[in-house]
Amino acid sequence: MLFDDDPRDVRKKDFIERMRRRKSGELLGPLAEKIAAWEKGETDAADVFKAAGYASRKGESMIADFRKRPDVILAGIAMDENRYITALGDIGIEVRLTDITEVFSDAIITPVDPGGDMTAGPGDLATGNVIHAAVSDGSGGITAGSVTEALAAALKEAEELDAETVAVPGLGFVDGGIGAEESAAAVVKAVENHSGDSVTKVLLVDIAEEVVAAFVDELEKRDEE
Repeated sequence: MLFDDDPRDVRKKDFIERMRRRKSGELLGPLAEKIAAWEKGETDAADVFKAAGYASRKGESMIADFRKRPDVILAGIAMDENRYITALGDIGIEVRLTDITEVFSDAIITPVDPGGDMTAGPGDLATGNVIHAAVSDGSGGITAGSVTEALAAALKEAEELDAETVAVPGLGFVDGGIGAEESAAAVVKAVENHSGDSVTKVLLVDIAEEVVAAFVDELEKRDEE
């Protein structure tokens, strides 16, 4: 049965449940604030009922969406978040403006400093694996070449883990790193050069608009060639 044995299906279920709770909170939070304001005499009942009606309508739609099959739910989430969709060779590419902890993947790749410490904490993850990418060069600096080399090694590790979907942030766009455009080009180059049997989709994900826009620009250039 679904979710009984397959670890990937179990992670899908956990990821979807976390998304359901987050979206529920986004609806119920404002309503709770309206109720609290009414109790303090700061608003009237009409505002509370209006907020309740909105939460009810949106909530019914959300509940219906989350009753769909897991793959359909994940596809819907991706559709809402995707900024660009293309392919590099046999690897599908999706660019998303979101936190890397908010995507479903088999592995995420996170940059680490020369000492092996993560430059940012990945938080609570539904992913199966976290792969560290040492983006610094031998001198401790970050270059386009060191980013490409680090991601190439990380993608090989993803192959060894049998990861199908891998999430990658703007690896070079960290403190003391390179610009968004150069970072995006280095990341895309590594994905473009990757060959393997396991990785079939790469999610280029970042919370920075600048990085996401750079990913899109770089991919558009290749699609135009």
